[in-house]
Amino acid sequence: MKLHKILSLLSIAMLSNYAMAIIGDGATFQCPGPGETADISTASDLAFMMENCKNTTGATFKLVNDIDLSGRTLTRLRFFSGTFDGQYHTISNFTSRDGGGMFDMLYQNAIVKNLKLKNVYMFVDGSNQMSGVVANTADDNAIISKVAVSGKIDIDGSGIAVGGLVGAQVRNTKIMQSSFSGDVFSGQKNVIFGGLLGATGRASIDSEITDSYATGNVTGIASASGGLIGTDDEQSGKLNNSYSTMKLSLAGSKGGLEGVGSLECKDSYWDVNVTLTNKSAACPTGGRTTAQMQTASTYQGWDTNIWKITNGAYPKLLWEAQNNSPEK
Repeated sequence: MKLHKILSLLSIAMLSNYAMAIIGDGATFQCPGPGETADISTASDLAFMMENCKNTTGATFKLVNDIDLSGRTLTRLRFFSGTFDGQYHTISNFTSRDGGGMFDMLYQNAIVKNLKLKNVYMFVDGSNQMSGVVANTADDNAIISKVAVSGKIDIDGSGIAVGGLVGAQVRNTKIMQSSFSGDVFSGQKNVIFGGLLGATGRASIDSEITDSYATGNVTGIASASGGLIGTDDEQSGKLNNSYSTMKLSLAGSKGGLEGVGSLECKDSYWDVNVTLTNKSAACPTGGRTTAQMQTASTYQGWDTNIWKITNGAYPKLLWEAQNNSPEK
């Protein structure tokens, strides 16, 4: 076969959804099709997936190792509609300096689960109206389940919604058994921030945050900030069995669970001593002292198959103690 024909075929392969990368150790990574699974074992695999796997509907990506992204910048995958299963592995040192998370949008039944993101740094410059470490937007039946994020977020943009996990939650999406822990600084007034979620959209009927929490410290200034949610639009979405110990050391409207809005809320609490506020737009009667927050009886009705609840400590998600063990 002539050389130009060989080069042409290689170009077509690299542009297709079934693109294949030759990794440094001689192994290959190929983008899976619908119903197929690809194992991600190295930082190079993950980088190739994010840059080349454009059609992800029905495809599954599984982490088979912990991955360290030190010194590497990922290309954000714009639309993701497959399943990303971390299998309780950790991606450490993910860095974003252009105001966005790993995925731009999760949609069409996308699932991100069983994943730890450690020592994250995200700089939000306003180039995206919505920004979150996991996804800027979750829409159209997307699910984030058992995802723990820890790290730092700096915000220097204006007119944006930022969340520790997701910037904006829209149609029928769910955040379950997930958490954010870290420090956040906002240098602009026209900012909405939530420990887990920046904002819900107008079509967020049946969207939920369940069995989740946030902890850390937020400083600076923002138009609205909440321990879990910045704001909701037109009473959209639900919050259940969740809590916040996020210290809200910043100017502007703020709430222990939600900054502004009237989200439907049940059995969710915030530490009034730590968060520095006795108000919340959601669950306005959910404020508790540190002593009450560390008393097991506060959480009657919470599922002990999901939470470790003991006297003298805040509740912890049981799955977060798991390491490198595939979901049964």
